[in-house]
Amino acid sequence: MTIPDILRSRAPLFDTAEPGAGAGGTPPADPPAGGTPPADPPADPPAGGTPPADPPAGGTPWWQGDTLAEHQRETLTALGLTVDDPVAAVAKLVDMERAAKAKLKASPDSLIPKPKEGQALSEWMAENRAAFGLPEDADGYQIERPEAFQNNDALWDGKLEQTARELAVKHALPPEALQDFTALYADRIGALAGQVETQAEAANAEMMQALEREWGDQTPARMARARQAAQAMAEKAGLDGDGLDAVAGLLAQKTGDAATIRMFAAIGEAMGEDSAAGLGKGAGGFGTTPAEARAELARLRGADGDYAKAVAANDRAALARLQPHIERLTKLAAQG
Repeated sequence: MTIPDILRSRAPLFDTAEPGAGAGGTPPADPPAGGTPPADPPADPPAGGTPPADPPAGGTPWWQGDTLAEHQRETLTALGLTVDDPVAAVAKLVDMERAAKAKLKASPDSLIPKPKEGQALSEWMAENRAAFGLPEDADGYQIERPEAFQNNDALWDGKLEQTARELAVKHALPPEALQDFTALYADRIGALAGQVETQAEAANAEMMQALEREWGDQTPARMARARQAAQAMAEKAGLDGDGLDAVAGLLAQKTGDAATIRMFAAIGEAMGEDSAAGLGKGAGGFGTTPAEARAELARLRGADGDYAKAVAANDRAALARLQPHIERLTKLAAQG
């Protein structure tokens, strides 16, 4: 439609003739006597309103002009929006969008595309890491140690933990899943350790019973010899009190380690028979009974005993020499 055509179609709005004059300046004829005057022209559209669009007079439809790209025209055609009135097309498009949002319950720009053909699930989740709220790197995964491993770096495998974090990033694993797998693994390791400990205790109890059957009534004497040998070796090795207690625990008659007891008993016998070693001679040596140890302690601490004399004279050298012997006798005395 050309501009002159528009002006002609809206002539009442653009007529420049004098008021009351007809088209071209000629006043309209008076209505016939007794007749009905012609109706007034239609009122102008309300302020701010949009006059209806005139249908194109042989022109190009609005969706086929140069304003729209080819893919836009194709979309409009596919959606059935190629109607004469562009306002009607817009209204229909708005309704379509509202219906889509209501069905999807989300805005289209917030939707995540489905995995590509043959794409691994972990790869697809990694591509949409931000949408799923997954950590960007291994440091983003926080693993809480299970109770059995709390504050125990010796039992906790830090290298294994770091490897687990890296695998979680690679496979886009949710943090909650990594924590559950960690707890599952810890429980399994704890159960296996408990089974091993139980089996070891059962095997050792069986060995202790076999040892007592083999030694018979010599069991107490051989146990004492084993403890004395272990104590002597521990002192020569420079073990402290905790170390000595640990060795003593291995030599307990009911709960000790049968193989360790057998070994130290053999060492005690060999050392007691070896006069060149200078061991096993006198009270406190190998074969000393608890009663003999108590008697020797009483003698040393008596008024005429070497230990009492050293204390009275404040002889530090003598005290240092006698102290290990006193401690050994004290431990022997406590065994019976």
